[in-house]
Amino acid sequence: MNTQVDAPPAAPSRDYSAFDAELTHKALNVNMFVRLLAWLKPYRFTLSISIVLTLASAAIAVLQPIVNGRRNRHNLATRSSIQRTAGLWHG
Repeated sequence: MNTQVDAPPAAPSRDYSAFDAELTHKALNVNMFVRLLAWLKPYRFTLSISIVLTLASAAIAVLQPIVNGRRNRHNLATRSSIQRTAGLWHG
């Protein structure tokens, strides 16, 4: 009679590479970035267009309140006091 108990099988080792940035305090993994750029090479034109459109969208979002404020000041300055009082803003 065998009274010895077999140990449970060892758990597979885990890959914690997703947490490397947190462990090494690196904001950018250069090797991974170079590999990503190589993969994106066939999509250079589409990628550049999307970057330009994203930057343009951000610039417009920042400038929109400035342009609207200037337009509103111009409209207020050119309307007569009767139109401003009556609230006739159409036209």
